[in-house]
Parts: sequence; structure tokens; C-alpha cells
Amino acid sequence: MTMKIMNPKDLIEHPYNKELYPNGWSTEDDEMQELRKSMKARLDAGEEFLNTRPIKADEKNVVYGGNRRTYIAKELGGNVQVETTPYTFNPNNEKDDELELLESDNDDKSTERNEKKLQIAIPKLSKRLSVKNERSFRETGKGWSVKNTSEFKIAFGIKWGISEKTLKDAYRIYAEFDRFDLLQAVDDPNDKTTIHQALKIAREGTKKARKVDPNKFNVVAFLKGDERAETIIERAKRYTKQYSDKRLTTSITTDDGITYEVPTNPQFGSEKQFLLTDISNATQFGFAKSFDETGDNALTTQTGINYEDIVFVNKCKAQYEDESLEIKAFTWKGTASKTMATAGKTASTKLFNSKPFLLTMMTSDSRGNPTANSRYFQMITWVTKDDFKSSGDNATMTMQKWYENHFDRPEDYIVITGEVYDSNGKPEFNFAPLM
Repeated sequence: MTMKIMNPKDLIEHPYNKELYPNGWSTEDDEMQELRKSMKARLDAGEEFLNTRPIKADEKNVVYGGNRRTYIAKELGGNVQVETTPYTFNPNNEKDDELELLESDNDDKSTERNEKKLQIAIPKLSKRLSVKNERSFRETGKGWSVKNTSEFKIAFGIKWGISEKTLKDAYRIYAEFDRFDLLQAVDDPNDKTTIHQALKIAREGTKKARKVDPNKFNVVAFLKGDERAETIIERAKRYTKQYSDKRLTTSITTDDGITYEVPTNPQFGSEKQFLLTDISNATQFGFAKSFDETGDNALTTQTGINYEDIVFVNKCKAQYEDESLEIKAFTWKGTASKTMATAGKTASTKLFNSKPFLLTMMTSDSRGNPTANSRYFQMITWVTKDDFKSSGDNATMTMQKWYENHFDRPEDYIVITGEVYDSNGKPEFNFAPLM
């Protein structure tokens, strides 16, 4: 074991860290505040290093244990004590093994982050199971067995002191009903919600609209004003075309030199229940990967159903609705009033908060199906519940309704591919190749 004092700017966040720990990074998080306060006190006292427990990093300075301490040390400007691990990160290492190392090197964080909280433990369990399932499928052609999954869950619960029943209910709340907010409620000592009550609420679907950050990330304004926007859009469209051209049997090497197996990549992969919706999944991959490469950590919904299509992890705050981008792809039906995007039924209710959608509209063959020669219109636009109307189990927005509500509000949208313009009070769309 080697100990050394380092400038935290030389340390590198583990590439899988925020996949295993997607929550608890907000500066508003109580534990982050306490950690910052402790490290600031050491800085003010003139201590040689800011952390009381060593950060664990490999010989290439990739952090396995202490990514949050590293984050705060970079912010404060002091040095840190680092313990060198006996293993080294390599992007070709088996991801399941890397996550095991990451989790084991964070086992001693009881004084920094409560790993027993459901909002920490359950997303971590979900990620571990997802990666194990992908590994099994890759190695054997079959997913991880029910027996192995059950045994892993039981061992995980014992390790973190979570009863089998609580773990089972919490996992359902998170993975089946997408109600992370209910896990937070159960964890909150000032909230009387029990795990049983939380599961009942999730089952009944009686959720309230989640609070929106008053300083919500405006992806449209960002792409219109940030110097990285041109690079993000160019890469996103190029990656989308690569994926779309090669369909679902492809490996894509991106500008950072990493090869991704699409659609099963856990960070940028496709929705498992929609593996035939090529352009939707291609767009999801392309834009998530492009944003991620330029510094805005992004994840797709590959791990399950009912998650936002792209989540901007670094911009999410625990007490607010996720910062996300929804992906909708649909074919042009000849007129704006007949062409529509489909969303969940909630989109037409008061539970739906205004959010950005990336709309991809494409030309089709005589049967209404996209082809290799399809042309596209793409834009990112803010939408509200007033854009949608209830339609059975879904909600729909026609492009005519979008035009009526948003065309004269250029701050609401940015066109990425093709053109939209007014023609005697009606919208006209010009379609173009993706690249």
C-alpha cells in the first residue's frame, strides 16, 4: 500500500462512478454539505491534506473510493491524501468486476455517505443487476438466472442491513414504478411514509407532480448560446446516423476512442422494450453520448422502463424533478394536423411539468414505415400539458398544436435538422438527411 499527497486536479473520476452512484452529488445534499464543511475546516486550519480518510486511486490516478471527496477538494483547492490501489482501471476490464471494486472501495463511507439509504442502495443494486444480466447474456446467450438474481439481492440486503421484504418493496418502487421520490420519502426522518405505504402509493399511481428547479437547465437556450453547442449537435447527428445506418447489430467507435456495443451499453444504450424503434434509439444514443463527451454527464434509459430518455446527471438536484430530455420519433402523415407525437397519459394532466422534447419526424414509404432513404426534421422544443390531449392510455400532440403554441416563441425551440416555416398561417416542414 502506497500513500501520497496529491493535487486533486490530477485525480480522475472513475468512468462508472456516477452509474453506480447517480444520486447524492448535488451541492444541496446534506451529506455533501457536511463533507464540504469538514474539508473546509482542515483547509482553514492549514492541514497538509483535506481528507481524514485516504482517497483510493489506481496508478493512473483513477479514483475508486472517494470521488465526492475529490470533487470537493478540487472545488476548495487543497491537497488530498491518496492510497494507491493494487488494481488499475482499463476500459477493456469486465464492467461487472469494475463495479464490484467500486462498491467494495466505498464500503467504509458510513461517515461520509449513508450507503444504507434506500435512495443510495437501490439504484446501486439496480445497476449491479443490470450489468450482471448483460454479462451473462454476452457470455452464455441467456440473462442472469432468477436464482442468481434472488441470491444476489439477499446478499446485498444482508451486507447493507436492509431486510429482504424492505429490499424487495424498495426495488419494485424504483425499478417497476420509477418512483425514486418515494425512496427519498422513506429515508427522510421527518417524513412518516413507510416502505409499505410507499409501495401502495406507487401501485395506485397517486403521485403528485414533482417540484421543478426554479433554475432548471434550459437545453434549448444552452444549444443556442454555448460555445460547445455546434460540436454537440454535429457529433450527435453523426452518431445517430452511424447507429441508424447499422441498425441494432453495431459497434460504434466515438471521438474519445472508445468502442460501444449498441444497443446494450448501460450508459448510452437503448430501451429494451423498444429495440425495433431504430431512429428513436439512435437519437437517444447519439445525443446522450455527445452531451456526455462535452462535459454534461448523460445517461439513457437502457436499464429499464419509465425513465426519462436522457438524464443530465450533473445537473440533477435531489429535491427536484430530473433534468432530462425526452426523445420522440414519428412519421410524417402529410399534414401537421395528422402528424403527432405520442407520450404517456400524464402528459395531458396537471402532473406534467413543462420539459424539453427532442422530436424526430421522418418521411416514410407508402405503408407509413421509415426506410433507408427517409429524410428528417428534428428539433428540441419545450412542451407543456396544453400541447397534449388524452388519447386512450396515452396523450398525443399534433404538429399543428405545436405550431399554434410555440412557432411564434423562438425561445421555446431550436431546429437541428430540416426547416419549419409559416405558410399562410399553417406550418410547413422541409426534410433533410441526418448528415
